[in-house]
Amino acid sequence: MELSLSGNAIKTFARCITCLARVGNKLAIQASPSQLAFHTLNSSWSGYQSITFKPDFLDVYTVSGNQVQCSVLLKAICSLLRTPIASIDNLSVKLPDPDASKVQWALEC
Repeated sequence: MELSLSGNAIKTFARCITCLARVGNKLAIQASPSQLAFHTLNSSWSGYQSITFKPDFLDVYTVSGNQVQCSVLLKAICSLLRTPIASIDNLSVKLPDPDASKVQWALEC
């Protein structure tokens, strides 16, 4: 899975991540060729939030296979997005293969 964002899409993406972080502390990512979905669940399992992006929202979006699933801590992503949004030119996320143990997040400022 690989995706890339630039311009106003980064601002929208950052706001979505912040919104998800208010509900839960773990982000489940489900990537399929038709959509990119983020899900989170609060610690008491009483609140759930899901945000879905269509491929045309993203500058680059590729998924190897039918569907890729992974999860990351929202705290780590929020710390990455504390960089002033206006100074970010490009945000890219890469999961080299479905069995990879790490998701790579990169900012171009």
